[in-house]
Amino acid sequence: MNSYITIGDYEFTHCHSFTTTKSWKQMTQTASIKMHNIAGLLGAIKVGDAVEIQGAYDDEYITEFKGYVSEILPTMPVEIKCEDEMWNLKQTTKSGSWKSITLKNLLKFLVPDATIDCPEVTLSPFRISENTTVAYALQKLKDDFLLTSYYREKTLFIGLPYIEKNLPEVVYHFQKNAKATGLIYKRKEDLRIKVKAVSVLPNNQRIEKEFGDSDGNSITLHFYNKQESELKALAQEQIDRMKYDGYKGTFRSLGGRPYVDHSWTLWLEDDYFPEREQGVFADMVVTNYGPEGYNRTITPGRKVLI
Repeated sequence: MNSYITIGDYEFTHCHSFTTTKSWKQMTQTASIKMHNIAGLLGAIKVGDAVEIQGAYDDEYITEFKGYVSEILPTMPVEIKCEDEMWNLKQTTKSGSWKSITLKNLLKFLVPDATIDCPEVTLSPFRISENTTVAYALQKLKDDFLLTSYYREKTLFIGLPYIEKNLPEVVYHFQKNAKATGLIYKRKEDLRIKVKAVSVLPNNQRIEKEFGDSDGNSITLHFYNKQESELKALAQEQIDRMKYDGYKGTFRSLGGRPYVDHSWTLWLEDDYFPEREQGVFADMVVTNYGPEGYNRTITPGRKVLI
């Protein structure tokens, strides 16, 4: 195991530990670095310094995180907290008001220098108060129009979960490179699901209806510009997709390879239970590097439909 970390103008060829947390459920992807014997540099390392974290086996390095210092904690060892490109959007303010504007044009206004990946959606109306940070405006998009936001490297993705295209696929085998500890396999007939279907209309009004099992786990699904008559069929289609034989919980990779990020497709293989093999999306990936090794804890999400 090796690590290579750059913070501002400084390079570090070892650290006590680092952790990264990546998920489509959070706008900001985060990291934490713990380091010994850098007390003399605490005045030189500043909030906003660029950060890159690499981890390696046998000098084969892979980039685990890129971002910026968000906080420095004078603990033992010293802890340096980091955030990805979203950190910059928390430092920038914008204001504006539109009776109607497309999502793409709004994002060009909010983040003119970013590469954007977003659907064709019209927002009616949309208002950003004076001195509102761009990150807060993106949170408003999530709250009002149910649009998830996150950075993938320098590209800002905004849309519904699981629709980002051209992402890699990774194979995890429970007898070779992963442990199923933490996973529960459930059959579809045992699943109870209650769906709250929400349709956001062009005028920003909403239609809300509930379907499925009244005593089931509540899930909210979002649609754009769908009338009440359409919601039942759409909700039932989603219920049928979610009621499948599959895994719930988390599993752990054996080592830091292969690399995986949130929203990637995971092909889960098992020699003992071949009937349970399936493809799922990664909802969250927590990577830990330190005295206990180099591994990832992965939360699988929705099943991949073939």
